[in-house]
Amino acid sequence: MPAYARENQLTLDTHRGYLYGGISVHRQEHGAVVNDNTYTVTGMTCGHCVASVTEEVGEIPGVHDVKVELDSGALTFDSDQPISRDAVDTAVREAGYQLA
Repeated sequence: MPAYARENQLTLDTHRGYLYGGISVHRQEHGAVVNDNTYTVTGMTCGHCVASVTEEVGEIPGVHDVKVELDSGALTFDSDQPISRDAVDTAVREAGYQLA
């Protein structure tokens, strides 16, 4: 099992490695630190909304593996470095939506 570090006292799902509440979880994978990030996006109503958020968040330097779920509004992505909530918020707003 990979090593995890929490940045806040929120619920950590150790099976999947996600820390909910818009905070990143740091894990080591093949010797490199990877940051798992989870947020909730509000206001999306269709596949185009999902594509817009995915594209904008994917343009943040260091971000990869962006996944957006329409039904729950879940936004998850990995990053090579810590990504600020402000950077994510700016990208989501650029797509026309908001973070919860």
